[in-house]
Amino acid sequence: MTDTLEQMQLNGRADPAGLRGLITSPAKIGVERLGKAVVLKPEDRLDLIGYAQLEECLYEQAELGASRIVLDLSEVTLLSSACMASLMRFWADLQGRGGSLVIARPTHLAMAYIQACSLDDLIAVCSTREQALASV
Repeated sequence: MTDTLEQMQLNGRADPAGLRGLITSPAKIGVERLGKAVVLKPEDRLDLIGYAQLEECLYEQAELGASRIVLDLSEVTLLSSACMASLMRFWADLQGRGGSLVIARPTHLAMAYIQACSLDDLIAVCSTREQALASV
């Protein structure tokens, strides 16, 4: 028997699409300029809202002249498929401009997403920030 929406709301399960917990508030993204390199450090989830903010921040940095970008994923707990696609597009755009993008310090979960999408075949992944800055 299928519960109605009203029954689900009464039972605390008013999430028929299964989206509870997937959409969060806006992401916080730290930006640090280190010479010619820029380090972006998003926090928490890069979900349906967070990935768009990251994409906007990446392109904004590129428009400001950053061609060497390190994406520090040490505090990221979720990478949506939209985020993965966005990173692939941005990487290709930045490569076309002669720039480079490197991922640094991904969490265990973030690395699992990266490997599942074979993103590490395109974008270098470094275990430390120092390695990423040296290779960008």
